[in-house]
Amino acid sequence: MGEILQLKVKFPGTGTCKRFLIESEDTFQDLHEFLFDILGRHDRTHLHEFIIKKNIKVAPEENGAPNGLGHFSFAKSDEGDYYKQDKTKLAKFLMKKGQSFIYRYDFGDDWRYDIILEKMKDREYIEEYDEFPVKIEDDF
Repeated sequence: MGEILQLKVKFPGTGTCKRFLIESEDTFQDLHEFLFDILGRHDRTHLHEFIIKKNIKVAPEENGAPNGLGHFSFAKSDEGDYYKQDKTKLAKFLMKKGQSFIYRYDFGDDWRYDIILEKMKDREYIEEYDEFPVKIEDDF
């Protein structure tokens, strides 16, 4: 069994945060779906991506555009390396406490949510939750 990651997402410009647990073997697609729900987003037509480092990004194959706009070439490019979010597990990039990355949503409004890896635990030691991902704290 994989590890459970405790992540904190910060809302831009407000100081508000939410904490949640997710499995390290989940994909960035799973993370996107969960974030979409806990952040109260309703419009699934906006583009989004995860910025791991300046030159490493994880994004959907069609970058969330239902009409096929915004295709990425998932290879090395002048802008860096792109990875498919439905194939890339969180464990590929999230390995150390304190690591952070950005969830960028709606390229027009350019919402950028900071996400921080706070803790990593073996699943067998987490008894209070049966399913993941799960929100563990209200806004603070």
